[in-house]
Amino acid sequence: MKTNSKSVFFYLWLFLIIVCAITMQMEDHLIPKIKISQIINKENLENPKEIELLRAEIEQYLTTNMTNRAVTMDEQSYDQLSPAQASVFFRKLDREENTKLILQYMLSFLNEIPAANRTNGEMIDPVKQFQEFLQSEVALLLEEDVIRAILLEYSENGLQEADNYWHYEARVMDKRLELEYLLAEIPKEPTQTYLQLFRVLKNLCLFWFDIGREDVSQARRSDIYMYKLACLLQSKMQKK
Repeated sequence: MKTNSKSVFFYLWLFLIIVCAITMQMEDHLIPKIKISQIINKENLENPKEIELLRAEIEQYLTTNMTNRAVTMDEQSYDQLSPAQASVFFRKLDREENTKLILQYMLSFLNEIPAANRTNGEMIDPVKQFQEFLQSEVALLLEEDVIRAILLEYSENGLQEADNYWHYEARVMDKRLELEYLLAEIPKEPTQTYLQLFRVLKNLCLFWFDIGREDVSQARRSDIYMYKLACLLQSKMQKK
């Protein structure tokens, strides 16, 4: 009898787990996913108040990220990392730093889009620097861990299968080549230069959004912010 009671309890427990899993899956399909386009289309980036709200939100995001980064670096025991782990850790920091610089530059562009500035007696070309930041972002599409993550996302979305792996790998390569070409063919005229750079950034962000099927929960906040700022600055420059 004891054995039978245990068996009944086990099958009842298993049945409840299966029911919960099915219920959660059904709820996930029933709850409509918020699309990135739905959020962006609702915003009026021509409204000065909304622009200032966006600026404040991004500045808060950057401040929080920098604080979290400092805490992570303080807590990290570098002597316990293998060379491979250390490489991954510092590469991640480099990527975050590049994204931070892009956002900071674009926030400064909200006030004025400069041709060139002088700092400490040295000539700094903001156009060239911004272009280099974007080149670093595009170059991520060359890195193995990034490609693996993209293909995994396609697979989890039910798009990539064993027999069409090459197709999605080729999509990543094609997008990288397309963006590299646009960055290499930058117009000489300053306004057109910036417009081209903003187009490249928007194009790259849309690529990331497409991978996550425009689901807000799958998108990085930094990508959403970069896309919004690129749209805003592009519109601002076109009105000049």
